[in-house]
Amino acid sequence: MIDLIIPVYKNLKGLRRTLDSINYSVFKVTIVEDGTNEVHGLPHNIKVFKLKKNVGPGQARQYGIDNTFNDYIMFIDAGDVFLSKDIQKSIESIINLNPQENIFSWLYYYKDELTSHIDNRLHGKIYKRKFLHKYDIVFSQAGSYLDEDIGFNRTCRIISNYIHKPFYCIDRPVIQWMTEEDSITQKDNNRSLYEKQSSALSINSMHCISCCRKNNIPENYIRAEINEIAGALYYWFIRTAAERPEYLNEAWKGARLFYTRYEKEIDISTIFVGSARLKKCLQYRDKINFRINIIRFARDILIFKEVPPYYLTKSKIMI
Repeated sequence: MIDLIIPVYKNLKGLRRTLDSINYSVFKVTIVEDGTNEVHGLPHNIKVFKLKKNVGPGQARQYGIDNTFNDYIMFIDAGDVFLSKDIQKSIESIINLNPQENIFSWLYYYKDELTSHIDNRLHGKIYKRKFLHKYDIVFSQAGSYLDEDIGFNRTCRIISNYIHKPFYCIDRPVIQWMTEEDSITQKDNNRSLYEKQSSALSINSMHCISCCRKNNIPENYIRAEINEIAGALYYWFIRTAAERPEYLNEAWKGARLFYTRYEKEIDISTIFVGSARLKKCLQYRDKINFRINIIRFARDILIFKEVPPYYLTKSKIMI
């Protein structure tokens, strides 16, 4: 069987929706209740761990990993649903036919759009426990509350590619991501997202890079990822400026964590080469009332602890 780990925090209604969609002949379900003590009345075949304090979804998942024992691990968030119990049954047969694979990646629906296999989220992915243990891949404790899945899965992707075992991709959707109106990241027009996104991305990315270096992944793999992350942080700064400018200093300080750590390793000239993120940056151009380009951003973020006042002009954005 596959260990299916579900972290839950104040979402009993969503959790029941998830549980109704699971094929229990395929999954051994483990719920990690993150410090709320609200989960009750569940079938006896579901294991429930009740954490005494809230530790965030990353550490809740890690607790689930550390206290389960099957050969494969999958995650689903409380509220999300499997699309079909028959599709779940096919997961088991695919794994049995490909025991040499470390990670299986199914497609999933995110906000009604079918996603790509190469995204950094956990949704629809199954991990071999021996792979995680061998390379000591764990969730970041410091970055447990936001972007924790990106740090974890990014690490898995880099190491898996290095050992020439990229994700085993299955071109069928398996999960539907569901919007929860009361979730922390959805409240107040994504306030928590814009307030904490850049710092969370920086913390979890630094955790990823540290794990990769500990496993002696070649520097060319790591440098490419550093540039990718630097571009993502620049994009989030621009997006924050366009959507929630009151959190611009938070976006600046979060990005600064990463840029100062890897100052000598970021190659500005290659950040947006072949990147779809450049187009996204340009889409926010007309909403932004200050001038900024990636070269100036990378220079100034090493100098100023807060956004320089001269950024806040009425000039068009320059990239």
